[in-house]
Amino acid sequence: MNWTKRILAFSLTVSLAISGILLVDRPVQAAQKVDFAAWGNQVVKTFTVFQEENKDPYAMYYTPEEYNTMLESVLGTFAGVGAYMTTNPESGATVIVSPIKNTPAFKAGLQAGDVIVAVNGEDVQNQDSDYIVSLIRGKAGTKVDLTVSREGVGEITFHLKREMITEPSMEGHLIEGHPQIGYIYISNFTEQTGEEFTDVWRELNQNGPIEGLILDLRYNPGGSLYGAVDFINHFLPADSVEVTLKGKDTQDDYLAVKGDKIEVPIVLLQNGDSASASEVTIGALKDHNRAISVGTTSFGKGIVQSLVGLKSGAGFKSTDARYFTPSGHDIHGAGIEPDYEVAWDESVPAIAIFDLDVKVDAQLAKAIALLEATK
Repeated sequence: MNWTKRILAFSLTVSLAISGILLVDRPVQAAQKVDFAAWGNQVVKTFTVFQEENKDPYAMYYTPEEYNTMLESVLGTFAGVGAYMTTNPESGATVIVSPIKNTPAFKAGLQAGDVIVAVNGEDVQNQDSDYIVSLIRGKAGTKVDLTVSREGVGEITFHLKREMITEPSMEGHLIEGHPQIGYIYISNFTEQTGEEFTDVWRELNQNGPIEGLILDLRYNPGGSLYGAVDFINHFLPADSVEVTLKGKDTQDDYLAVKGDKIEVPIVLLQNGDSASASEVTIGALKDHNRAISVGTTSFGKGIVQSLVGLKSGAGFKSTDARYFTPSGHDIHGAGIEPDYEVAWDESVPAIAIFDLDVKVDAQLAKAIALLEATK
C-alpha cells in the first residue's frame, strides 16, 4: 500500500486549495480567447477593478505559469515523466516520493527517496521544487535527462521521454479486518475521476463483491464540477437531479445518465475542508438517500466559476453561478452538516487519516460501524 503517495497527495491538495488553484468548478471555455495585451502593465490593476465592480471575491487573475498549472490540476493530465515529488523540509532537496505506475519514471526505475540533483545537465540542488518541475515537464514526445542521487548507489542519470500523464485522483482499498467494506479516498475531482472510479471499483470487487463502501472526501477542496457529476452518475438512477446551477438569468439541472449503478450502502466522510465539488457529491448522495455522512460540517463553497484563457497564455476565473443540491439547499457560506457529527481528535495529526487506523480515526470507526450494522 503506497502511503507515501497518499501523504504527498494530501500535502499538495491542501497547498493548492489555499492558493485557489483547485477551486475551479467548470472546464476551460476553450473558445473564449481574449486578447488583453493592450492592458500592458495595467492588467492586474484592471482585473482588480473588474473584481471589485462585480463583487466577486473569488475572481482571480493567473500568470501563464499559474494558469497552466491550474488547467493541469483540473484536467488531471500533464506532459512529463510521471513522478510525485516533494521538498525535504530539513535539507531543502527535491525528492522523488513515488513514480506513477506505468509512466516513463516508473518504467525507467526511479525510486522513492531518489534526490534530484540535475535536469538536462543543469545543477538544481539549490533550486525550489516548482522550478525543477518546470524543467522536467514539457511537450509530450520530447526527451529529458534526470540525474538523481540514490542512497548507497550514488548518482544515476535517467534518459526519459515525456508522455501525457494522467494523475490519479483517487485510491481504493479494502478495510483491514472488514474485507467486505471498500474504502476510496478522493483527493480532488478532475475530468478523469469518473473513469478512474470504474477501475478502482473493479479492483475492490476482484475477490468477490463488497457489501459496503466508504467514500472519504475529507480535505478534498473540489476541482472539476463535471468530474464530480460524472462520478455521481455511478450511484443515482437515470434522470435524477444531481445538482442545479443558478446564474443571474439562467438555471440548469444536471441529471444522472443511464448505465450500471452501484447499489451497496455508502458512508461519506467529510470535514471542514470538504468543499465545492465535494459538497456537490455529498449533497447529491445525501438528498437522494444514497449515502449517510460522518464527520463535521463541510466548508460551504457553493459557487461555480468559469475559466477564460487569454491569448498571452495567462487567464482568469470568474463566478457565474451558484449551485444548489437536489433538494434546493444553498450551501454557500453554510456548508452541509453530517448525519453523524464526529469530531477529529485535535491531538492527532490530520495526516493520520491515511493510516486507516480506527484507534485514532473516530470518524472512520463510526463509518465502519454504520456499514457493519447494515448487514
